[in-house]
Amino acid sequence: MSAFGEWMCSDTPSQESNLIAKAVHQVTKEGKALSEVCLKFDVCEKEVVRFIIEKTEYETTNTVTEQLSGQRSFDLMP
Repeated sequence: MSAFGEWMCSDTPSQESNLIAKAVHQVTKEGKALSEVCLKFDVCEKEVVRFIIEKTEYETTNTVTEQLSGQRSFDLMP
């Protein structure tokens, strides 16, 4: 299972998945450099990018579903 899948679905995601999620937050919400954040958390850049892609796909699907049904979804990392 991917880090995003584990982070979303597991009651107790692994430390690596949590570190990747923290790295994603710092890159996408705080504007920090991917390479610096990955060094800080000792995670692979490729895994952080994969998490961002999967999170974006998930949120896009929810947004489209919400627009079609008239319901409102939520941001995973406000």
